[in-house]
Amino acid sequence: MAVLIDPSNWLSLAPSVVVFDLEFVGDITDPLNCHLWEIGAVHLVTGDSFHVIVDPQMAVIPETIPGCFNLTQEFLDESAVPLAEGLARFAAWMQKYRLLISHNGFKSDMAVLQGSYARCDMQLPPWLFLDSLLILRQQVKLNNYKLQTIYHYFCRSSMKESHRALPDAVALKQVLYVSGGLQHPTFAYPMGITPLQNIKGIGYACETALFWRGILCVEQLILQVKALHARGSLWSRVKMLDTVLRFLLQCQLPLQNLVPLQQEILWHINGKPECGTE
Repeated sequence: MAVLIDPSNWLSLAPSVVVFDLEFVGDITDPLNCHLWEIGAVHLVTGDSFHVIVDPQMAVIPETIPGCFNLTQEFLDESAVPLAEGLARFAAWMQKYRLLISHNGFKSDMAVLQGSYARCDMQLPPWLFLDSLLILRQQVKLNNYKLQTIYHYFCRSSMKESHRALPDAVALKQVLYVSGGLQHPTFAYPMGITPLQNIKGIGYACETALFWRGILCVEQLILQVKALHARGSLWSRVKMLDTVLRFLLQCQLPLQNLVPLQQEILWHINGKPECGTE
Protein backbone atom coordinates (compact mmCIF):
# COMPACT_ATOMS: atom_id res chain seq x y z
CA MET A 1 0.00 0.00 0.00
CA ALA A 2 1.09 3.58 -0.63
CA VAL A 3 3.15 5.21 2.12
CA LEU A 4 3.29 9.01 2.24
CA ILE A 5 6.83 10.40 2.22
CA ASP A 6 6.94 14.05 3.26
CA PRO A 7 9.83 16.44 2.49
CA SER A 8 9.99 17.35 6.19
CA ASN A 9 11.06 13.75 6.91
CA TRP A 10 13.50 13.45 4.04
CA LEU A 11 16.68 14.24 6.00
CA SER A 12 15.80 11.71 8.68
CA LEU A 13 15.04 9.09 6.00
CA ALA A 14 18.21 9.73 3.97
CA PRO A 15 20.34 7.18 5.90
CA SER A 16 17.87 4.49 4.78
CA VAL A 17 17.79 5.46 1.09
CA VAL A 18 19.51 3.55 -1.72
CA VAL A 19 19.56 4.62 -5.37
CA PHE A 20 19.58 1.62 -7.70
CA ASP A 21 19.31 0.54 -11.30
CA LEU A 22 18.71 -2.75 -13.08
CA GLU A 23 19.72 -3.97 -16.50
CA PHE A 24 17.50 -6.62 -18.02
CA VAL A 25 16.56 -8.28 -21.28
CA GLY A 26 12.99 -8.19 -22.50
CA ASP A 27 10.04 -5.92 -23.27
CA ILE A 28 9.68 -3.19 -20.64
CA THR A 29 5.89 -3.19 -21.22
CA ASP A 30 5.85 -6.71 -19.74
CA PRO A 31 8.40 -6.35 -16.91
CA LEU A 32 7.42 -9.52 -15.08
CA ASN A 33 8.72 -11.45 -18.09
CA CYS A 34 11.94 -9.44 -18.37
CA HIS A 35 15.17 -11.23 -17.46
CA LEU A 36 17.47 -9.47 -15.02
CA TRP A 37 21.23 -9.55 -15.67
CA GLU A 38 22.71 -6.71 -13.59
CA ILE A 39 22.02 -4.89 -10.31
CA GLY A 40 23.79 -1.70 -9.30
CA ALA A 41 23.07 0.35 -6.18
CA VAL A 42 24.61 3.19 -4.19
CA HIS A 43 23.71 4.60 -0.80
CA LEU A 44 22.34 8.14 -1.07
CA VAL A 45 24.54 9.55 1.71
CA THR A 46 27.68 7.48 2.16
CA GLY A 47 28.28 6.29 -1.40
CA ASP A 48 28.49 2.69 -0.22
CA SER A 49 27.83 0.67 -3.38
CA PHE A 50 26.72 -2.74 -4.57
CA HIS A 51 27.12 -4.44 -7.93
CA VAL A 52 26.46 -7.91 -9.26
CA ILE A 53 25.97 -9.53 -12.66
CA VAL A 54 23.52 -12.42 -12.68
CA ASP A 55 22.53 -15.17 -15.07
CA PRO A 56 19.33 -14.01 -16.83
CA GLN A 57 18.29 -17.66 -17.28
CA MET A 58 17.70 -17.41 -21.03
CA ALA A 59 18.48 -20.10 -23.56
CA VAL A 60 19.39 -17.48 -26.17
CA ILE A 61 20.54 -13.92 -25.50
CA PRO A 62 18.71 -11.60 -27.95
CA GLU A 63 20.52 -9.15 -30.16
CA THR A 64 21.66 -5.97 -28.46
CA ILE A 65 19.55 -2.85 -28.90
CA PRO A 66 21.66 -0.06 -30.46
CA GLY A 67 23.21 2.12 -27.77
CA CYS A 68 22.97 -0.53 -25.07
CA PHE A 69 25.69 -2.75 -23.61
CA ASN A 70 26.59 -5.68 -25.85
CA LEU A 71 25.44 -8.52 -23.63
CA THR A 72 26.81 -11.87 -24.77
CA GLN A 73 26.80 -15.40 -23.43
CA GLU A 74 30.60 -15.24 -23.22
CA PHE A 75 30.38 -12.17 -20.95
CA LEU A 76 27.84 -13.91 -18.72
CA ASP A 77 29.92 -17.10 -18.54
CA GLU A 78 32.87 -15.07 -17.29
CA SER A 79 31.08 -12.64 -14.97
CA ALA A 80 27.63 -13.83 -13.86
CA VAL A 81 26.57 -15.62 -10.72
CA PRO A 82 23.32 -17.62 -10.49
CA LEU A 83 20.24 -15.40 -10.26
CA ALA A 84 19.27 -16.65 -6.79
CA GLU A 85 22.77 -15.98 -5.48
CA GLY A 86 22.79 -12.45 -6.89
CA LEU A 87 19.40 -11.67 -5.37
CA ALA A 88 20.50 -13.08 -2.01
CA ARG A 89 23.64 -10.93 -2.09
CA PHE A 90 21.58 -7.85 -2.82
CA ALA A 91 19.14 -8.63 -0.02
CA ALA A 92 22.04 -9.11 2.40
CA TRP A 93 23.58 -5.78 1.42
CA MET A 94 20.18 -4.09 1.72
CA GLN A 95 19.67 -5.24 5.32
CA LYS A 96 20.99 -1.85 6.50
CA TYR A 97 18.55 0.08 4.30
CA ARG A 98 14.80 0.26 3.65
CA LEU A 99 13.92 2.68 0.86
CA LEU A 100 14.93 2.21 -2.79
CA ILE A 101 14.80 4.83 -5.56
CA SER A 102 15.12 4.16 -9.27
CA HIS A 103 14.18 6.04 -12.43
CA ASN A 104 10.86 4.96 -13.93
CA GLY A 105 11.05 2.17 -11.39
CA PHE A 106 7.31 1.86 -10.80
CA LYS A 107 6.85 0.65 -14.38
CA SER A 108 10.03 -1.38 -14.67
CA ASP A 109 12.49 -2.04 -11.83
CA MET A 110 9.96 -2.96 -9.14
CA ALA A 111 8.24 -5.52 -11.33
CA VAL A 112 11.49 -6.89 -12.77
CA LEU A 113 12.80 -7.51 -9.25
CA GLN A 114 9.49 -9.04 -8.25
CA GLY A 115 9.56 -11.36 -11.25
CA SER A 116 13.16 -12.32 -10.52
CA TYR A 117 12.38 -13.25 -6.92
CA ALA A 118 9.35 -15.23 -8.09
CA ARG A 119 11.46 -17.03 -10.71
CA CYS A 120 13.76 -18.20 -7.91
CA ASP A 121 10.85 -18.98 -5.54
CA MET A 122 12.29 -16.49 -3.04
CA GLN A 123 10.29 -14.34 -0.62
CA LEU A 124 9.92 -10.67 -1.56
CA PRO A 125 11.98 -8.42 0.75
CA PRO A 126 10.10 -5.78 2.79
CA TRP A 127 11.49 -2.81 0.87
CA LEU A 128 9.68 0.37 -0.13
CA PHE A 129 10.22 1.97 -3.54
CA LEU A 130 10.18 5.54 -4.82
CA ASP A 131 10.23 6.58 -8.48
CA SER A 132 12.61 9.46 -9.23
CA LEU A 133 10.86 10.13 -12.53
CA LEU A 134 7.66 11.05 -10.68
CA ILE A 135 9.60 13.05 -8.08
CA LEU A 136 11.47 15.10 -10.69
CA ARG A 137 8.35 15.76 -12.75
CA GLN A 138 7.13 17.83 -9.81
CA GLN A 139 10.32 19.92 -9.83
CA VAL A 140 11.09 20.71 -13.46
CA LYS A 141 9.35 20.67 -16.84
CA LEU A 142 11.38 18.97 -19.58
CA ASN A 143 10.66 17.59 -23.04
CA ASN A 144 11.38 14.11 -21.70
CA TYR A 145 12.51 12.56 -18.45
CA LYS A 146 15.08 10.07 -19.63
CA LEU A 147 17.97 9.72 -17.20
CA GLN A 148 20.41 11.24 -19.71
CA THR A 149 18.13 14.26 -20.14
CA ILE A 150 17.64 15.01 -16.47
CA TYR A 151 21.34 14.40 -15.77
CA HIS A 152 22.30 16.94 -18.42
CA TYR A 153 19.77 19.43 -17.02
CA PHE A 154 20.83 19.20 -13.38
CA CYS A 155 24.53 18.33 -13.69
CA ARG A 156 25.28 20.43 -16.79
CA SER A 157 27.21 17.66 -18.48
CA SER A 158 26.63 14.42 -20.34
CA MET A 159 26.69 11.04 -18.62
CA LYS A 160 30.05 9.34 -19.12
CA GLU A 161 28.50 5.89 -19.21
CA SER A 162 24.92 4.67 -19.50
CA HIS A 163 22.94 1.44 -19.74
CA ARG A 164 25.05 -0.17 -17.03
CA ALA A 165 23.48 -0.56 -13.62
CA LEU A 166 26.01 0.95 -11.23
CA PRO A 167 27.02 3.98 -13.36
CA ASP A 168 23.34 4.77 -13.95
CA ALA A 169 22.62 4.50 -10.22
CA VAL A 170 25.53 6.81 -9.42
CA ALA A 171 24.32 9.30 -12.05
CA LEU A 172 20.82 9.29 -10.55
CA LYS A 173 22.29 9.82 -7.09
CA GLN A 174 24.07 12.92 -8.42
CA VAL A 175 20.83 14.21 -9.93
CA LEU A 176 18.98 13.77 -6.63
CA TYR A 177 21.77 15.56 -4.78
CA VAL A 178 21.91 18.51 -7.18
CA SER A 179 18.12 18.79 -7.44
CA GLY A 180 17.82 19.09 -3.69
CA GLY A 181 16.15 15.78 -3.01
CA LEU A 182 12.48 15.51 -2.17
CA GLN A 183 10.64 18.84 -2.43
CA HIS A 184 7.02 17.67 -2.60
CA PRO A 185 5.14 14.91 -0.77
CA THR A 186 5.32 11.64 -2.66
CA PHE A 187 4.34 8.01 -2.24
CA ALA A 188 6.40 4.87 -1.75
CA TYR A 189 5.13 1.37 -2.52
CA PRO A 190 6.26 -2.16 -1.64
CA MET A 191 6.84 -4.88 -4.22
CA GLY A 192 3.73 -6.87 -5.04
CA ILE A 193 1.59 -3.72 -5.05
CA THR A 194 0.83 -1.67 -8.18
CA PRO A 195 1.38 2.10 -7.76
CA LEU A 196 -1.62 4.25 -8.61
CA GLN A 197 0.28 6.31 -11.20
CA ASN A 198 0.82 3.12 -13.20
CA ILE A 199 -2.70 3.70 -14.50
CA LYS A 200 -2.55 6.08 -17.45
CA GLY A 201 -4.50 9.20 -16.54
CA ILE A 202 -3.66 9.11 -12.84
CA GLY A 203 -1.05 11.75 -12.13
CA TYR A 204 0.29 13.19 -8.92
CA ALA A 205 -2.85 15.20 -8.10
CA CYS A 206 -5.18 12.23 -8.66
CA GLU A 207 -2.90 9.88 -6.73
CA THR A 208 -2.96 12.30 -3.81
CA ALA A 209 -6.75 12.63 -3.95
CA LEU A 210 -7.17 8.86 -4.01
CA PHE A 211 -4.68 8.40 -1.17
CA TRP A 212 -6.64 10.71 1.13
CA ARG A 213 -9.79 8.73 0.28
CA GLY A 214 -8.04 5.59 1.55
CA ILE A 215 -7.33 4.13 -1.90
CA LEU A 216 -3.66 3.16 -1.65
CA CYS A 217 -2.89 1.09 -4.75
CA VAL A 218 -4.34 -0.05 -8.07
CA GLU A 219 -5.51 -3.36 -6.61
CA GLN A 220 -7.53 -1.56 -3.94
CA LEU A 221 -9.00 0.82 -6.53
CA ILE A 222 -10.16 -2.09 -8.70
CA LEU A 223 -11.56 -3.91 -5.67
CA GLN A 224 -13.61 -0.88 -4.66
CA VAL A 225 -14.99 -0.45 -8.19
CA LYS A 226 -15.98 -4.12 -8.27
CA ALA A 227 -17.62 -3.84 -4.84
CA LEU A 228 -19.57 -0.79 -5.99
CA HIS A 229 -20.65 -2.66 -9.11
CA ALA A 230 -21.76 -5.68 -7.10
CA ARG A 231 -23.90 -3.52 -4.80
CA GLY A 232 -25.50 -1.77 -7.77
CA SER A 233 -26.19 -5.07 -9.53
CA LEU A 234 -28.36 -6.22 -6.63
CA TRP A 235 -31.11 -3.83 -7.70
CA SER A 236 -30.80 -3.54 -11.47
CA ARG A 237 -28.70 -4.44 -14.48
CA VAL A 238 -25.83 -1.97 -14.52
CA LYS A 239 -22.93 -1.61 -16.92
CA MET A 240 -19.43 -1.70 -15.50
CA LEU A 241 -18.64 1.37 -17.60
CA ASP A 242 -21.29 3.33 -15.68
CA THR A 243 -20.07 1.97 -12.36
CA VAL A 244 -16.53 3.18 -13.09
CA LEU A 245 -17.83 6.66 -13.91
CA ARG A 246 -19.91 6.70 -10.74
CA PHE A 247 -16.85 5.70 -8.72
CA LEU A 248 -14.72 8.44 -10.28
CA LEU A 249 -17.38 11.06 -9.61
CA GLN A 250 -17.52 9.97 -5.97
CA CYS A 251 -13.74 10.37 -5.72
CA GLN A 252 -13.96 14.00 -6.90
CA LEU A 253 -10.72 13.77 -8.83
CA PRO A 254 -9.16 16.98 -10.20
CA LEU A 255 -9.92 16.10 -13.83
CA GLN A 256 -12.13 17.93 -16.30
CA ASN A 257 -12.55 14.89 -18.57
CA LEU A 258 -13.01 11.56 -16.80
CA VAL A 259 -13.55 9.47 -19.94
CA PRO A 260 -9.90 8.50 -20.66
CA LEU A 261 -9.38 7.41 -17.05
CA GLN A 262 -12.74 5.64 -17.09
CA GLN A 263 -11.58 3.59 -20.09
CA GLU A 264 -8.21 2.84 -18.52
CA ILE A 265 -9.77 1.53 -15.33
CA LEU A 266 -12.23 -0.53 -17.35
CA TRP A 267 -9.29 -2.03 -19.23
CA HIS A 268 -7.61 -2.97 -15.92
CA ILE A 269 -10.83 -4.68 -14.84
CA ASN A 270 -11.72 -6.48 -18.07
CA GLY A 271 -8.52 -6.57 -20.07
CA LYS A 272 -10.11 -4.52 -22.85
CA PRO A 273 -11.89 -1.14 -22.93
CA GLU A 274 -15.43 -2.27 -23.85
CA CYS A 275 -18.20 0.34 -24.00
CA GLY A 276 -21.09 -1.81 -22.81
CA THR A 277 -19.71 -4.30 -20.33
CA GLU A 278 -22.30 -5.68 -17.94
